[in-house]
Amino acid sequence: MMRGDIVIFRAPAFPSFIYVKRIIGLAGDTVTYTDDKSVQINGRMIGQLNLHNDHTSTYQALQERNAQQYEYVIDNRKPFVKPIYTQWVIPDGYVFVLGDNRDHSWDSRFLKMRLELHGICEGLLKEL
Repeated sequence: MMRGDIVIFRAPAFPSFIYVKRIIGLAGDTVTYTDDKSVQINGRMIGQLNLHNDHTSTYQALQERNAQQYEYVIDNRKPFVKPIYTQWVIPDGYVFVLGDNRDHSWDSRFLKMRLELHGICEGLLKEL
C-alpha cells in the first residue's frame, strides 16, 4: 500500500460501519494535525482541496434497525468534530487514514486507530 491509496475497511470500534478513506501515513511516519486544520507528515504540509461550501446540507438516511427514514442537517461552516490528539507516530504494520472531507470525517484522528494492514481492501477505487 502507498500513501494516497483508497482503502475500504470496518473499524474495530464500529464493525457495522464500512469506511472509505485515503492512506496518508505509513509505518514510521509522524502525522501532525494543526489548529488551522492543516496536516503534516514528517514536518511537511500536505494539501487539501477546499470547495468553499458556505451553507448547510440536508441528508436523508435510512435507519438500519427499523427502516425508518429521517433527515439530518450538517453545518458546513464549522468542523463536525475536533480531534483529541494532534500528533501520531505510526508503528510497523499500521497506516493512518483520513477522509477526503476532513472537517466531517471519522478517521484515524478520532477513532484512535492506526489501521492494521490486515482486514482492509485497497485499490478498489483507484480506477474510478
